[in-house]
Amino acid sequence: MSAVSEESPPNDPPDLSARHRRLVWAGLLVWAFWLSIEYLAFGRWSYALLFDFGDSFIPYYLSEDRQGFWSLTGGWEPRMLAGLDSAANTISQFRLTNLLSSIMPLWLAVGLIIFVQRAVAAVFMYRLVTDVAGGRSAIAFAIAAVFAVGIGPVGAESDFGFTHNMGFGPCFLPLLLWMHWRYALDRPWLAALLYFVLGALIAIATMFFIAVFALLTFGLIVAASTPVAHWWRLLPGMMALGFGYLLAEFPNVIALGADWPEVHRLQNPPIPAADRWQTMLNALTGLAVSNAVAVLAVTLGLIFARKTPLFAPMAAVLVVCLAILALDGVVASMVPENATLMNFSFCRISFTLPFILLFAAAIALSGLAKNSRQLTVSILTAGLLLTAVALDAKVKFANLRYYSHGSTYAVMYDQAPMQQVAALQGKDDPFRVATLYVKDVTHLNRSSFPWGYGLETVDGYVNAYPRRYQEFWVELIAGVKGKVEFDYEKMRDWGNHLYLIAPGPDCRAVTLEESANLNMLSLLNARFVVSPCPLKDDRLRLFAENRDGPGQKWHDLSNREKFLSIFRNEFPSREIYIYENLRVLPRYFLVSGARLFGKPADALKALGQANLRTLQRQVFVARSDAPADGLPGPGASDAPPGEIRILSAERGEITLAVDTPRPGIVVAANNYNKRWTATVNGAAAPLFRANHTLQAVVVGAGRSEIVLKYRTALSKLIGR
Repeated sequence: MSAVSEESPPNDPPDLSARHRRLVWAGLLVWAFWLSIEYLAFGRWSYALLFDFGDSFIPYYLSEDRQGFWSLTGGWEPRMLAGLDSAANTISQFRLTNLLSSIMPLWLAVGLIIFVQRAVAAVFMYRLVTDVAGGRSAIAFAIAAVFAVGIGPVGAESDFGFTHNMGFGPCFLPLLLWMHWRYALDRPWLAALLYFVLGALIAIATMFFIAVFALLTFGLIVAASTPVAHWWRLLPGMMALGFGYLLAEFPNVIALGADWPEVHRLQNPPIPAADRWQTMLNALTGLAVSNAVAVLAVTLGLIFARKTPLFAPMAAVLVVCLAILALDGVVASMVPENATLMNFSFCRISFTLPFILLFAAAIALSGLAKNSRQLTVSILTAGLLLTAVALDAKVKFANLRYYSHGSTYAVMYDQAPMQQVAALQGKDDPFRVATLYVKDVTHLNRSSFPWGYGLETVDGYVNAYPRRYQEFWVELIAGVKGKVEFDYEKMRDWGNHLYLIAPGPDCRAVTLEESANLNMLSLLNARFVVSPCPLKDDRLRLFAENRDGPGQKWHDLSNREKFLSIFRNEFPSREIYIYENLRVLPRYFLVSGARLFGKPADALKALGQANLRTLQRQVFVARSDAPADGLPGPGASDAPPGEIRILSAERGEITLAVDTPRPGIVVAANNYNKRWTATVNGAAAPLFRANHTLQAVVVGAGRSEIVLKYRTALSKLIGR
């Protein structure tokens, strides 16, 4: 039955028996499993995709406290970049992974999501083509096989297919549309219930910037294929989908909105309009190259089958999506200074373009088949099947390249030396870990911070965190300027990735103090430094190492030997060295007083020039950050002003016992956020920003109990 009929849901095509359909679905599920096999089949040695300077957001969940169901609401996350609001950080929108990883191994949780992406994409693309477009089974199978690979037009997805950060956005489009034509018209309330659940599921599994465009594309297709007079019948389903999504996304929206004025992204330099237009051109080129057969099918459909039902609506949607894609260039040309718009990345609509193109190709092939162009349809169908195989081969080759370097959970996140560090974790003496990237040595020139995940880290890959912390970090790595310029400028100008850098590739000549300010690193409570090379510094002591891997000698092996090394678990990334920072400052410590500066930038510059003894004695505060009732001046004594004991340290609430013979300032090496509050002996006390990005509170002489509490933006909004 034609999909444009408004009387009843479409029927199954007459040429498909129930047995035939079950066999096809089984075949598509086998194909989906094959596409995800490297993520699932090898246990802790399963593949962990690393891209974009070392992270695919997969290891992020190792850094989060296991909160189970409550991870859906966000809160303070102490394990990333000296602490941040997990709801304000857009990576935390992958809450489904966090939830699953609290009940199963992380490799299995991620592997299941990878499989579900491909299985849903394959099965429901097939059903959409057969049930809605009236396409033949062979056409539908070929289209579904291509779409399940998930090759995107640009970015990492152009090499690896559906990545974990795409969640359930683009891959769920066939399911959403099939449900619309199956249920929305005759059983609107059932459709509304299902849409509500799917909307919430997309919200907790998909990056916001991708989910929004997937939902927008769905709405455009439904609206374009429904007569205007019947749009009112779409309201229950559309509202339910939107409500489910917004309800699950609400904690993130509120937190990001509250923190946005102070996030690092607002100081990103504007991307030149020419670069934006080039990105759009690259997206279109990538789309055409990876889907050349589909482009040919659509072209022939325009010539010979443009009257096929749904073809015109899909063409209209494609035009609208291309216009949205062009907005990146328009915004960059007209309002380059608007950081909020510049960060929205309209180019992410490109992730839904493969679906639009492939569905349009399926409609075109169905029309060509009805116009007795059987040979053409057969050739194009065979071409689509070959495309699916070729795209999968491309993905498998890219994954094999990464896997051979050690992109596995066992190598990247389960190293024995790191387990020795993890065994030291405790609430009485918390510490953080830093990781070092050595140019032309570290894992495919990706950053090394995934090694530190699972512990509290000072570095990482975060999409939204305090701008002051980024500025602090850039000052910390100022010594590397001019030595590893690309990475330094990436952190200075963009800052989504933060890590220590050292020039390479000679592993015998790496000296950390030439590239990083160890005093500032100590101020962040960084007790351990993880490196792919031995380090030379008298302030660092070798704590643990793993020399089981071939190290950099692996690169001199033949391709055959490199391939065989996989089966011996001989990966170059297995070689790591962990050093203990002998002068690390504790997480909470007392100073005798404050040194005031006219501007935050002046305080930061002075921090970069201060020696460790000065940092132990006084805190650096900009006048705009100081509390209204003033601060004690810097003391002259070198003696410790007192002692601090940690009574409790829970997620979002910390209790300290302080004993000091004179008034002083307690410094907490945690990122400042205005939603943190402090009480001293039960009375409210100002908690102010100190040392550019950290927290501090004034205490009087004698014994005191300090309680630091954090309220999420959502709890503050609802008055809890």
